[in-house]
Amino acid sequence: MSALSILTCRPGDPAFYRFLQVPGNVYPDLKERMPLLHAPDLKNVHVAWVAMQGGQPVGRLAFYLNPALKYQDGPAACIGSYECVDNPEVALMLLNDASQLAKDAGCKWLIGPMDRSTWNGYRFSTDHSHPNFTMEPYHHLYYNDQFLANGFEVIGEYVSNLSEDLTVNLEAHEQARAQYLQAGARIRHMDMSRLTEELGRVADLCLEAFSGNFLYTPITREAFVQKYLAVKNLIDPEWVWLVEDEQGMLQALYFAVKDHLDPLNQTIIVKTVARRKGSPFKGIIRFLTSELKLQMQMTGHSRMVHAFMYSDNTSADISGDFAGKPYKRYALYARSLKG
Repeated sequence: MSALSILTCRPGDPAFYRFLQVPGNVYPDLKERMPLLHAPDLKNVHVAWVAMQGGQPVGRLAFYLNPALKYQDGPAACIGSYECVDNPEVALMLLNDASQLAKDAGCKWLIGPMDRSTWNGYRFSTDHSHPNFTMEPYHHLYYNDQFLANGFEVIGEYVSNLSEDLTVNLEAHEQARAQYLQAGARIRHMDMSRLTEELGRVADLCLEAFSGNFLYTPITREAFVQKYLAVKNLIDPEWVWLVEDEQGMLQALYFAVKDHLDPLNQTIIVKTVARRKGSPFKGIIRFLTSELKLQMQMTGHSRMVHAFMYSDNTSADISGDFAGKPYKRYALYARSLKG
């Protein structure tokens, strides 16, 4: 077997095409899987590594230094866009070299997979018992084994819950609507004619609402807006609810999308729910979930997936209230660099 070597590059370098070639050697059904892979945060990649063997790229990772990223007792680096053939020697070289670089940079932990922050792609799937859904990345399951075999441990577990229960207590729901309206709530869908402005307000809400989340680091309002403008083709205002108070301040967001990977067109994906801290509209997310169910009844959708919930997250409790059951699971890893 030919020797392994590491090619170092960065976005914009002539050799960076090798980084982009790796998925073609890892996934035989590349055309199908490519849209589901994690994309690097090109503006913030510290360095990208490509494992080469016999003149072919057989593994890769992007290394990030995010000054705001902390875990437990110290600073953390992270690695994302990880792809690798099923070869423990390739994984060992990539992950050990990344760990050494993180240690040399003064970090106490190396977290992965994560493309710089939780605003970007992170987590590995831990089972393939069900097909992928829209906005869910795909990974080989053996990536989990490669991380565990090289000193990483699970630091975060996530779940996507599936519910087929569209039952709504209409009397209680309309009573709640009347109470919210009386309290000054304005409940509406996203206005696509002024999408940039709408996304800016959503950014302000999410940056506050998620500030206490596990491994949260801030991004700029502009970066948030650009991230969602890049996927505006997935935004259907019919499935996005905004709740404002009498002063026009955004108090809650409920962002769902159709599952374009469902051949039967029966599934709605609940991607993001957020409520402003101290919002006067208690229970508004539960109310919006009922709004979603009623709309699904009218449009013929029968399945909803509450996606990517951290095990301690409030949204997991919300999904549980509506008879959701675990559908897909994911894990995030870290390696201690102490000692």
